[in-house]
Amino acid sequence: MGDLLDDLWADVCEEGSPDKNGKTRRLSICPPSALVCWSNKSVYIQVKEDGSGIPIFGEFSLRVEQESGAAWCLWQPDPHETQERDASKYAICSRLCHIHSFRLVRPSMGTPQVLVNLRTGGTHPPLFFHSGGVQEFKSCLAEYASLTRSELDAATLLVNDKTDMLQRSLSELDIAQATPPPAACSSRATTKPNSPHSPLAASGGGGRDVENG
Repeated sequence: MGDLLDDLWADVCEEGSPDKNGKTRRLSICPPSALVCWSNKSVYIQVKEDGSGIPIFGEFSLRVEQESGAAWCLWQPDPHETQERDASKYAICSRLCHIHSFRLVRPSMGTPQVLVNLRTGGTHPPLFFHSGGVQEFKSCLAEYASLTRSELDAATLLVNDKTDMLQRSLSELDIAQATPPPAACSSRATTKPNSPHSPLAASGGGGRDVENG
């Protein structure tokens, strides 16, 4: 049975070292100046698909770069894990605006986990919250993103990055301003057939019909 993470990396990696097939990995880079807004040091990932392997523990965190306001989600393996098993290749770093959704799995029996689905269509390896803390993560995340529950899956939260909302609003405004007004509006002016030059037609009184229509 091959490593589950090695297979998943082929789909989600964004600049960095080559993977096992020689393809270049692309990894988002979180600025060192980014502040840690929330973190959990008991989050692990599972290497083997059947769950038989030894889990790799690390720290999952939400960070914000003050100058730009950009938010990031990071999972970094414990330094001890990195030395013993070269776990650094499994590090996760995604900017919030690149994340499509989070799937929060909280089974009645078992370890809660979070799946990070990217806008590119890939999914990061599941993050297992060994000591809990999924609700705390969700609460902190809501401060930096608008979360909407998926109609198709109640466990999935769709992400709308608040730091990107202003730019989207400006883009929508530009589109609205560039759209010409409907030509049909001028055709609704109420003018009597026998009075083509009536004061009502000259003053543009037909606009009232447009509003009441």
